[in-house]
Amino acid sequence: MSSSVVPSVFDAPAPRTRAAHLVHGERARRVTRRHLGAFAGVVLLILVGGYSAVDSFRHFLIAAGAFFSVFAMLMSMSFLVSLAYAKRESGLEDELLLAPPRGPATAAIAVLIPARHETSVLATTMLNTCYTQLDHGRHRIVAITNDDDPETTRVAAITAAVVNSALLHRVPQEIGARQLDEALARADRSVAVLLDAIGPGPLGVLVYPLNGRRPNKPQQLNFAYRLLRDAVDVFTVLDAESIAAPGLLAAVDQAFADDPGVEIVQGGIQLMDPDHLGSWWQRTCGRLRRWYAWHNLLEYLRWFSSQMRYQSDKGFMPLGGNTVFLRTSLLDKTNGWPMSLTEDCELGVRATAVHGARTLTFYDPRLTTREETPPDLTTLIKQRRRWNIGFIQSFMAGNWRSLPRFRQRMIAFWILTMSLFQTLAFVMFPLTLATTFLIKSPAPLAVAMCIPTIPILLAMALQLLHINEYGRVYGRPVRWHVHVLFVVTFYPYQLVLSYAAAQAVLWYALGRLGWDKTAHIGDHFRRVAESASPAAGVAVEPA
Repeated sequence: MSSSVVPSVFDAPAPRTRAAHLVHGERARRVTRRHLGAFAGVVLLILVGGYSAVDSFRHFLIAAGAFFSVFAMLMSMSFLVSLAYAKRESGLEDELLLAPPRGPATAAIAVLIPARHETSVLATTMLNTCYTQLDHGRHRIVAITNDDDPETTRVAAITAAVVNSALLHRVPQEIGARQLDEALARADRSVAVLLDAIGPGPLGVLVYPLNGRRPNKPQQLNFAYRLLRDAVDVFTVLDAESIAAPGLLAAVDQAFADDPGVEIVQGGIQLMDPDHLGSWWQRTCGRLRRWYAWHNLLEYLRWFSSQMRYQSDKGFMPLGGNTVFLRTSLLDKTNGWPMSLTEDCELGVRATAVHGARTLTFYDPRLTTREETPPDLTTLIKQRRRWNIGFIQSFMAGNWRSLPRFRQRMIAFWILTMSLFQTLAFVMFPLTLATTFLIKSPAPLAVAMCIPTIPILLAMALQLLHINEYGRVYGRPVRWHVHVLFVVTFYPYQLVLSYAAAQAVLWYALGRLGWDKTAHIGDHFRRVAESASPAAGVAVEPA
């Protein structure tokens, strides 16, 4: 691969940025203090009116508990419908698989890897991505760092130089990995010298000049997009800790070639169960400390294997953060990635609602991108808080209102305001406990208030089946204690999600919209290396 095809280091001025909260649109619709005051007033009127309509505080609590039961019933039923969508629709699971490539690459694909403070995982991701995509002959891989983060830039530059040289001399991946470890250990040159030392090959490094701006992911992506769009047909994104599946680019290239009208291809992402090492006691403590991990990875499994297709079929598709492939022509329409905390969600809203983009979704276990679960509960809460704030931003921006059908708008409303519903559930939880244990309510009402547990229990049972499916497909042994831990911690996990949603609503109201970075430690790398090849899906042969 010559340097004339893939430049190693990109040097260009920073793109002109727009408003700090571009997601809110040209008229900068935001939640003001007046809006918050009006909302609080409406809530207070509802509470006062509800209390006035009954003759005692006891009846008020009973009525509130009944309302919460109906609300919980609706939420759990909607969750159950989307969870079982792929299983319920005959033949849909087969449609989620991609056909193997039938010829040489046709689309020039740019793989963007935005990274900030990712020295522990970036080198492995860049090395793996290069070697797993060799069957696609028209791609470039670009690591994007910031100019205030020289350590990550140093790792990216060394990796690009070593891996490009290894590929040029046809060095196997195992030897290339050892060469990379040695180069990282002895690095003593300046970042500028290391960047200049990058030779021709598929890997490039782009350093984004912040110039006083707050760092965030959309800035890095737009910087790369504006520099590369004239030479690239399709853009895709990988996170700094992503492990791309072999043959991913070639399979997606074939999907675009088979259907030229498709503008977005969204692939699957799968979290891996944590790797606990040490004695029996250390492994047990590790599992208890990461008790949320199985809930987290099952969320990804059910989202990308069922719920994602449900939303795509309904015509409203908030996109995933990576393994999403976008035609350059579509990014030209959307003016790149929106400046949102969840740029992927808002980009999907704009693409499907405003521009009517056609979306192809697939979930082939052989082609899923593997990632790690958050290393601790605090990181999980930070991640969910950021996501919820981003969804609220997309809801307030109002682009979803451009969807042509009422049902589509209702689905969009439900998805984008889920954090508000979770916050309500979090606030109502103490009231529900008080009603259940302290207030004596009529027997028929007490029975009716237990009805929402039925779909919740069904959802739990389905997810236990998903645990076994995960173990079968990804070659991971699932012990009996995993099922026990999952059942015991099912409701606490819902409370954690509701707590993160309540934080997001409060932070959004206070205007705290800064970018909270998720920490990565790379404990999934060995899991991926040890996993057997997934048993389901279509084998991808080299083009």
